[in-house]
Amino acid sequence: MITGHPPFTQATPSDRFYKFISGNRADVFWRSHARNKKGGFSEEFISLLTSMFQLIPSQRLTTADIVGHPWMQGPMASPEEVRAEFEVRD
Repeated sequence: MITGHPPFTQATPSDRFYKFISGNRADVFWRSHARNKKGGFSEEFISLLTSMFQLIPSQRLTTADIVGHPWMQGPMASPEEVRAEFEVRD
């Protein structure tokens, strides 16, 4: 919902965005995704998703880590705001 599109099409080496993540090039991944995002992404958001995208399962955040992450503690959209956003995107 934040970016308006999935992070990559397929989790395969032929997908350029997945290749950035799997090749430890998160900097290029985020630069590419931020081009279409006015104002870019917060450091907390980048930190959260980059940690969730780790290829080695033991290095990924646990559910408790995700819930406790600073980005997750920020403001949240109401159910009405979420519905309205999805209606706009149809």
